[in-house]
Amino acid sequence: MHDAGKVTNLLVGGWEITGVQRYQSGQPVSICCATGIPGVEGDIRPTWNGQPFATTAYTSGKFNPFDPNNNVELKGLNQVLTDQNAGNPSVLAFGNLSRVTGAFRTQGYASEDFSLIKKFLVTESTFFELKVDAINAFNRHVFNRPDTGLYSPTYGQVFGTINAPRNLQLEAKFVF
Repeated sequence: MHDAGKVTNLLVGGWEITGVQRYQSGQPVSICCATGIPGVEGDIRPTWNGQPFATTAYTSGKFNPFDPNNNVELKGLNQVLTDQNAGNPSVLAFGNLSRVTGAFRTQGYASEDFSLIKKFLVTESTFFELKVDAINAFNRHVFNRPDTGLYSPTYGQVFGTINAPRNLQLEAKFVF
């Protein structure tokens, strides 16, 4: 009977599980740069007409940075923004859009990391440990911020992710 307890402990005992989860709402964006005003340093902001910045692809959940027809998150010039100084040098004005606007936020951030650890007791003061780490365990994609350069040909588009794909790591150590 005493050996049955050792076998049970070997199979069932000494397990640990740990986890780190991170969840954040999206970040506000900063849209830059309308036509400058001579003698004024810094970025001149465009004028916003108050309409939503998000495109239909973004609000409908069809946004896909790998699909050229659905890879734009932000509406831009002549949709929700106006460059009040473009082509009109006689009227120079500051736009009404704040430097960072919460009227549009990037996609949220979600990540889960887990570790599964099994310790095998050798003697009272020594043990063997096996550990498996799953980093980004659910393989979530967190896309980068959109291009917010007002006159950029890729304005509103997203390129790449800010997190890495799922990684599994195996570790073994002997503690004495």
